[in-house]
Amino acid sequence: MSYYSELNVSQTISEIEELYEKLAKLISIKWENKLKSIFMKARRNALRRSRKPINIFKPKYYLTPANVRVLFPSNIRAPITTVSNAAIAIKDGRISLYLRVSTLGSWFDRTFIAEYSFTLGELLEEQPKIEAKLLLPGIVPYECVEDPRVDPENPSLIFHVRALYSDKIIKAVTTFEAEISGPIKLKPVLFEDKGEILILRDYRDTFPLNSKFMLIRPYFRDLGTGGIFIAPRRGNIVIINEIRPLSMLMPLEWEEKTGGNCVVKLSSNEYMLIYHSRDLHGVYRCYAVILDSTGEITSYSSNPTLIPDPKMYSGRRPGTVFPCGAIIVKDKLYISAGVCDEIVVIYEGELEKLLEHFKQAKTG
Repeated sequence: MSYYSELNVSQTISEIEELYEKLAKLISIKWENKLKSIFMKARRNALRRSRKPINIFKPKYYLTPANVRVLFPSNIRAPITTVSNAAIAIKDGRISLYLRVSTLGSWFDRTFIAEYSFTLGELLEEQPKIEAKLLLPGIVPYECVEDPRVDPENPSLIFHVRALYSDKIIKAVTTFEAEISGPIKLKPVLFEDKGEILILRDYRDTFPLNSKFMLIRPYFRDLGTGGIFIAPRRGNIVIINEIRPLSMLMPLEWEEKTGGNCVVKLSSNEYMLIYHSRDLHGVYRCYAVILDSTGEITSYSSNPTLIPDPKMYSGRRPGTVFPCGAIIVKDKLYISAGVCDEIVVIYEGELEKLLEHFKQAKTG
């Protein structure tokens, strides 16, 4: 077990270089093939999803590259070219947005995470220009930091993607946990197989359902697809021997892939998962299901809760709406999403109206 602690690092260059060299040796093609076989069987039981949306959520709040800049600890203020895929959380009575941003002149596959904190009153008003603070930077040249998600039971834990594009060291899309309440430590999400630790080549869209279970999305590069699984967790360690597919959430024949987006806690035994499908045209649609504390789906909507709206905005990647966070304030559900890989939109809708569209899942 001591090896686990060796893989937990701060954000220094030398530690990160050493960590990625270690992670490269932990990639398990054996487990990827096992999961692929499970995925292919589970796909037969996918939910027959509709393309017709539930028209409940309306855009409430926009962030664009024109009204966001990033403040670095060195007091460098940088303009940005994209602000996207934002998580949202309530922490210490304030709302925190965790933004995926790229600075002027950089590629979209070299993004990092910045944080902006504000009050609920500011959320309900027109937003002036803001200054977000650097939170989780990219550290080596081949690294892209993406898609933050907040642990639904611990707002100080940010799960996020670190895509590593190095032909010499490691080519993998990994998920990390970051504790942000003090000096930031990075912990890769690892898988345990009877005491042996490993990672997969691609497990983005992986984050907690709750303190006991992790939602995992392995992506199978040779098939060009992936779907949603769940397994017990101990912190950042996933017990892969007990992994199981969420068969209802596997992609249909007209869908390229599915993946988790975010979780919002409804009660002590109810968690709403927002997830996406990407169709064969590359268009994203987002759906919702409710799971109990053991990870069983109890109810679902077969209609999308969010779909792209080209009349609202059309940016670098049309057809994309990608939530990374949701919060409940009184009777309203707020969902923060990247749109067209270029702006952030916070959508507002009445939770009860959404739940009216849910059906009970069959058991047994």
